[in-house]
Amino acid sequence: MIAAATLAAYGYSVLAIERRKEFSRNIQWAGRQSFINQLSFLNRDLADEFLRKTCGPISLGSTRVDVDGIRVTKQKPLPAYGDPWIIPDSAYDMLEEPACFLVGARRIEMLLRRYLDGLPNVTTVRGEVLNLMGPDAAGRFSLPEIGKPSLIVVAEGASSRTASRLGLESAPTSPARLQIAGQIGLGGDGSMVKQLHREEADVSEVGTISQRGLGRTWVVGDVGPAAGVRTGEDGTTEFDARMTPSSVAAMSKETLARKASVALDVPVSRIMSAGVEGPTTSLPHPRFFSLQQRLMPKAYAGTNLVLMGDTVGTGHWNEGGGMQVGAICHVERLKTLLREIDGGEATEAAVQRYSSAVLDDSQAWGEKGITSFHPLDDADTVLAAYRAGVGAFRRGETDSPLTEIQSSIRDGVCAAASPAGLLERCISA
Repeated sequence: MIAAATLAAYGYSVLAIERRKEFSRNIQWAGRQSFINQLSFLNRDLADEFLRKTCGPISLGSTRVDVDGIRVTKQKPLPAYGDPWIIPDSAYDMLEEPACFLVGARRIEMLLRRYLDGLPNVTTVRGEVLNLMGPDAAGRFSLPEIGKPSLIVVAEGASSRTASRLGLESAPTSPARLQIAGQIGLGGDGSMVKQLHREEADVSEVGTISQRGLGRTWVVGDVGPAAGVRTGEDGTTEFDARMTPSSVAAMSKETLARKASVALDVPVSRIMSAGVEGPTTSLPHPRFFSLQQRLMPKAYAGTNLVLMGDTVGTGHWNEGGGMQVGAICHVERLKTLLREIDGGEATEAAVQRYSSAVLDDSQAWGEKGITSFHPLDDADTVLAAYRAGVGAFRRGETDSPLTEIQSSIRDGVCAAASPAGLLERCISA
């Protein structure tokens, strides 16, 4: 929706196609000041409403619990009024900012929907999917509703149907980890917790977010070995055929309650009494899922279609990157693309530059989160291996960056690449 609002701000007539008719996600996010600054670029009143009525401060600070159970709480800055002139140039810079607010996904989505509905040059179609035609000989895609638009921006999330139809498939850049997500009926205190704990031959991570006044706490984290649940090498989650829907629901509630109990230092019985719910309003119990970092080989198709957000790449939730990388960094790249097109630049060359830039941003998110997929390995070796494997993938030297990454980590030998792409050989101690 921020992409649609940005196109409208640049004077384009926008057709926004939204697959969902209603918003149902219970997820809560921790966000950075740059997000508010991005909203202020669109409209200062929009940013002010977000600050005053939509988000909440991290009142109780951010607590980290290490594997020995030691809790350390750091206070976070308060969110401030938006400044459209202070938006980072890249995800590397944005991800260094501290979180300053907490917000429920539906609250952001409803705010942006109202804003888009009030724009005279935006037409929104809900409950529909993008129906692409083409491309033609010039590489331009069209839509039955409007013909050949100047630009098509696809921001459909990690499981983009449009990208799949175009033959664009992301490649895994991390192992898959079995996770669980949902919310509990306690909280609303303005806190966030990140907790590590030993679980057999692994270190698991759990995160909680509780926006002040919501009365709920979002919980997500590693599950580790679980009876009847497994994660395949392709990232899919499978259940034992003998498990019934009711047994899966009961196990998921108990699992999430145990995770939340350790992270929040609250008895399991109290959490179960308060209620354990799913990640969406339509799912009555927590959901097991597979978390895996992925990256597209390119973020465009033809000469007038680009990808954005999680459609480009995904990382680990512990950096809060997904919504922000797309809404802040990829939108900044979109602004540059629009300025180049409006300035008479060749569209094909402009979308290719856009693609390279958003891949840089999504790679930066992956770099931040990759060590959480390898908690027992040397962090420097893991990061260097990730940069080398992703670099080879982006240069077209391999179709399987994950194989390259795991091989480097296993052998203890890696090629360390700077964000600028410089390579040097290194050997792990």
